[in-house]
Amino acid sequence: MPAHGRGAARHPWRSPRISRRAAEARATGVSQRCRKDTKKQRKETASHMLFEELPEEQRFRQLSTHSQQLLDTIKMIAYRSETAMANTLCEKNLVRHDKARSLLQALFMTEADLLPDEQAGTLTVRLHHMANSTSDQAIRKLCDE
Repeated sequence: MPAHGRGAARHPWRSPRISRRAAEARATGVSQRCRKDTKKQRKETASHMLFEELPEEQRFRQLSTHSQQLLDTIKMIAYRSETAMANTLCEKNLVRHDKARSLLQALFMTEADLLPDEQAGTLTVRLHHMANSTSDQAIRKLCDE
């Protein structure tokens, strides 16, 4: 039988399909070896490091007492402001009490455009839309307050 007839398909070294599979198998083997090497390196790397072992420039410094008090004061003011806004949303029956705080947290994470006007001395904050129109309406009424 001639080499270019039916018999040629029986020999894997002559089939382009088989050579493509062989190339894919070689590539897969290379990536698996690379992954094994990476796993080995990760296992050899220490997962914990003592503070003393850190280089001096990478060590963090403890905040002074005054700085920590300032941060605590800012956090307290932010929490009280969030609580006041949540109460306003509930008093106006804009949202249920259990959803008010989560709506405000979503609002604080929403992107916004800041538009300063130096002549008037104002800063306009343009909020992007929330997840649904009900939330948009509640936030709009809160901003009108």
